Amino acid sequence: MTRVLFDMHTSVTNSLNGKFNNLTRFAECLSRDPAYSVHAVYDRADGASIPVPYQFLRQWYYPQWGGLELRLRWALCLARTDADWLWTEIIPGRHSANPRWGPSRFTWGENMVLHVDFQHGDLHDQRKRIRRHRRFHVLTPAQRLDIVELGVDRDQVHVIPNPVDIPQFRRDGLERDGTILYVDGRDSDLRVLYRHIGRETPEWRRRLLMIDSDHRVGQEEYVRVLNTASIAICLTPSGDSTTTRLFEFAAAGLPFVTWPSRGMEPLLPSGTYEISKDEIQWTLDNQESLSKNLKMEAERFSYEATLMRMKDMFR
Repeated sequence: MTRVLFDMHTSVTNSLNGKFNNLTRFAECLSRDPAYSVHAVYDRADGASIPVPYQFLRQWYYPQWGGLELRLRWALCLARTDADWLWTEIIPGRHSANPRWGPSRFTWGENMVLHVDFQHGDLHDQRKRIRRHRRFHVLTPAQRLDIVELGVDRDQVHVIPNPVDIPQFRRDGLERDGTILYVDGRDSDLRVLYRHIGRETPEWRRRLLMIDSDHRVGQEEYVRVLNTASIAICLTPSGDSTTTRLFEFAAAGLPFVTWPSRGMEPLLPSGTYEISKDEIQWTLDNQESLSKNLKMEAERFSYEATLMRMKDMFR
């Protein structure tokens, strides 16, 4: 049995956090293969269920002795583990939850995979640190291009986008009811939403359903809405990376409208990547064909398809 330790310290363990959901799904996906034993390490507890064996480096929000405490706790964790492989991750740039916590200082040589999620330009000062590693995991082809430009061999960079457990999000047989779904996320600007769904479109405003920190729903209700709404609007910019919610929408066959994205557009080409009244109306008018296409595109990111790519990465 191959033992893999997943280090996900930059993720806040909250079910509304797309990064937490995405990283945890990689670990859960690999754990579906009985040939692998998976264990996860998170920074701190913040009220989310975790489907794989795990531990927290700390139970409070701020370390008592600054960044040194986290480094010592992580070094102790590595000393105690019996893992064959280490999967660790960095989020450079302004989206890093722990910007002073440098996991790439620790290397396991050949048996380490460094997951790097970033936007173009975030790695301009990371060249030396990045090139210390020999195996990389990125989410999009656009990210691989940037890693290769730093001098990394293309064959060392594995592109494995967000996995999605399709049976968890798909409910066949439900009818679309005209609901316009908005799910809040990082860097979303509600002013943009109301600019396009406002006084000039009262019917859209009446059909609008919002899910955010003030309007929460349980997992079962969330899945039901994904399978009964007619369109979703996502204002979380993906850029060169991905947005976890879009894969959930695709799994349920829910057409979506979002910002242009160099990362997402090649992965889910049936999405609508422009925010405007015309594009919202076009998506509503073509929701049946878009739904069918998105379901087919989502199959490429199922746990079964992703598992094959992950097993290749850990060889």
